[in-house]
Amino acid sequence: MLTNLMIITGYHRQVNSPASPWYGHQMLDTYAYPRFDLIFSIDPRSDLRFIVELFNYQQGVLSLKEHITISQLAQLMNVSVHQLRYFEEKGVLYPSHTEENQYRMYGLHEIYQLSHILLLRKLNVPVGQILECMTSFAADDYNRLLEHSLQKVQAEIANLKMHEQFIHKVLEEHDSLTQRNDEYQVKRLGSRHLKLWFALENGQELTAGNLFEHHPAPPRLFENDLHYLSDAGQVKLCYETVDVADYILEEGNYLYKHLSVIEESEIDYEIKQMERYVAHHQYNCQSKIVLVEKSYLSMFDNNKLQYEIQVKVE
Repeated sequence: MLTNLMIITGYHRQVNSPASPWYGHQMLDTYAYPRFDLIFSIDPRSDLRFIVELFNYQQGVLSLKEHITISQLAQLMNVSVHQLRYFEEKGVLYPSHTEENQYRMYGLHEIYQLSHILLLRKLNVPVGQILECMTSFAADDYNRLLEHSLQKVQAEIANLKMHEQFIHKVLEEHDSLTQRNDEYQVKRLGSRHLKLWFALENGQELTAGNLFEHHPAPPRLFENDLHYLSDAGQVKLCYETVDVADYILEEGNYLYKHLSVIEESEIDYEIKQMERYVAHHQYNCQSKIVLVEKSYLSMFDNNKLQYEIQVKVE
């Protein structure tokens, strides 16, 4: 026969009051459950055996707490309540039921359904297509979806690696620039394969209209060196490529100097100065002077454009 009922909770504690009939026994501390309380049923004929049950005051019957609220579901799955309501609006996730107080309630089935939805979103499936996936996709469809997602991730990784290489390049070149004093130096360069973008007549200025006329621009144009080659009365604007090249700058030792300029006339002046320097020091030139624009270095000084003039020498 049940002789005592106590409303208690889930954390064990020792009852230390001698006046208590439970003196010396392990009990449980307060535990907050909305509309549910923990009941201990004690049978004196047993060795203080505890039977823990959940009692639902509203229904008046013994039951387990099978459902959670929308805010609890949001906390559990680390999403916002707004996102859950958006999923319901799009017809991909509904509550198990809605109570009289308009609380949306969710059970284990909805938790698994939401995890499926979040996985599909992680695979870049639009919300509008999720219902189709969940209701009609077979195993082969999911295999194709995963393979496509893998290809996109691999492309993103490759793109991030290119960004990383570019950042290293800018940092290294700027560090090298700050250590130089704008004197002529010689460095060894590998072969460069160049693709022609478009040509200007000698004396023709480069304008925004020129760039637009020859759009689309080469990919990642201003993250790479733009080479200006003088050839047959024209200035050829070229960029480096791994495809078939229109021009090849051979590997070798190159005399070079860095330029920070505001006016184009400064470039013409520096090219003439290099020609005099080469003649004075009796360098054997193996190429024409090449102008290399390094526009990415201009971020360190917005008022000036950054160039190198180079010529292959022996």
